[in-house]
Amino acid sequence: MINRFSRWPEAIPLTDITMETVAREFVSNWVVRFGAPSIITTDQGGQFEGGLFRDVCKARGIDKKRTTSYHPQSNGIVERFHRDLKAALRCRRESEEWLDNLQAVMLGLRTRQILGTDMSPAELCVFPGYFAITMTTTLILASSRSLFYD
Repeated sequence: MINRFSRWPEAIPLTDITMETVAREFVSNWVVRFGAPSIITTDQGGQFEGGLFRDVCKARGIDKKRTTSYHPQSNGIVERFHRDLKAALRCRRESEEWLDNLQAVMLGLRTRQILGTDMSPAELCVFPGYFAITMTTTLILASSRSLFYD
């Protein structure tokens, strides 16, 4: 899942993609943390097209849109996120499970600057400037270091 404005991504490991699981995880991992979005765009998978997910959206006032069949470019932001997530997870050591690295990878994806905004999703969602190392931050860190180590 990804917020189109901030580009804040979420990746939730699922044991299955049944309608019940997807609806439950959407509510517990997105809606309760960020609130219900006004619009959600999904592909035409059965887990999104069935009555339960549609009812979840309707109960929360979410306008559910769907992409064109066999045209992943119509949801390009999500497709790009999937590509970047897979590439980052492939960088793990062979002895490590991908699930053990998921949160570290998500931190990296959330704190990288988005082209055109010069801000990261974390800055847009959490606190502007909090995740960026700027000249001011560097000076503060340097002066703090001298206080404690001199």
